[in-house]
Amino acid sequence: MIRRPPRSTPSNSSAASDVYKRQNIISLEVSFISSNKENILKHAAQFKQDLFDKSLISTFPLLAIEIAGDLAYREYRTGDPAFAGWLEIYKELVEAFNMDSRRLDCYTILGGLYRYKGYLEDADEYYNRAMELSEKIGNEKAYVEIIAKIADFEHTRGNFDVALKLCLDVIQKTEEKGIINKSIYINLGEILIKQQKYEEAVKYLKKLENDESQETAIINILHGYALTKLDEKELYNSGIKLLEKGGALSEKTGNRRFLTIYYYYRGRAHLDSYDLSSAIKNFEMCYNTAINTEFQYVLLSQIYLAVAYLHRFKVSQQDADLTQSKHYVANVITICKEQNLPILANILLLQGQILMILEEYIDAKHILEQSMFEAEKAELSWTKEKAEQYLELLDSKERIKNQILINEITELID
Repeated sequence: MIRRPPRSTPSNSSAASDVYKRQNIISLEVSFISSNKENILKHAAQFKQDLFDKSLISTFPLLAIEIAGDLAYREYRTGDPAFAGWLEIYKELVEAFNMDSRRLDCYTILGGLYRYKGYLEDADEYYNRAMELSEKIGNEKAYVEIIAKIADFEHTRGNFDVALKLCLDVIQKTEEKGIINKSIYINLGEILIKQQKYEEAVKYLKKLENDESQETAIINILHGYALTKLDEKELYNSGIKLLEKGGALSEKTGNRRFLTIYYYYRGRAHLDSYDLSSAIKNFEMCYNTAINTEFQYVLLSQIYLAVAYLHRFKVSQQDADLTQSKHYVANVITICKEQNLPILANILLLQGQILMILEEYIDAKHILEQSMFEAEKAELSWTKEKAEQYLELLDSKERIKNQILINEITELID
């Protein structure tokens, strides 16, 4: 939600009209706090009607753009069609608003909204605008916050090295001044976990262990999962407790983004301990909440649903489990193609491996050829070599044992 600015002083428009408009805005604000959708929509309709009356913009400019931002946020984060159109209105107001510091906030919010929904090129554009504006006005604190968001965005796209460098550069500059930016450390922890550098992740997340803000939930979730990946049994138990504490805090505060991340890492913890039914349940919950909250977890939850069903196939030998795995990988391929993500070649390779296990050799060959092409384009030599090996085996009519293929799939996912 956009931070509430100081109240504006009415200008020359009639006092009665100003009182009416202020009452409408106050009614909306009360509705936001109580989350009463019916009231929000009723007052939003009146607000939209008044919005294009110039006196509303000139009398209450900061409040007007704030309310529009709140409604845009609801449109994008909830996906509720009842709020359709507010994002475009908000963007128009942002561009018309002649105050750089305020526009900086708006660009940052728009970058976040687009990123959460998976419109990565639009997110990139607004984050870059925000960064340029923060440099222009010399707002160092805002600049660091935006770098944190860009780092988070880059790691969403799979550019871990870029994201890691951004985080470490900011930490080096800010720690010299005795500043700890939570967003950077949280971001860094998540990147290092995804790179399987768990001890390093713990080192940075531990700096935030006494935090008592709204970010406490995500800090506990990441810190807890990283601890479960270390060797000591005592640390594993502590990690599970922290992970569950983070989930409980997310549920208590109603933060659906943190809850999405909790379901993902809880699913990973269950998968690590080979509790496949619980892993599948948590990854499904992650997927269902991620649709309206966090693009990258739409992707990750489906990748790990494919992995969990693949592991269950090893036990059940039921084609239904393998078919489910194939289904989720196909969804991920579609997303990777739409967003031009760098993991496409590897996901195509994964699908080819699953099709080989299902003995769908013609389709497997077609997918593996695509994988080889994408790997060559992205300069992924390991992926290209594996795809070539599988294609040679298919041409020779030789077959690999399913267990070997499943082991190779596990290696690919790691």
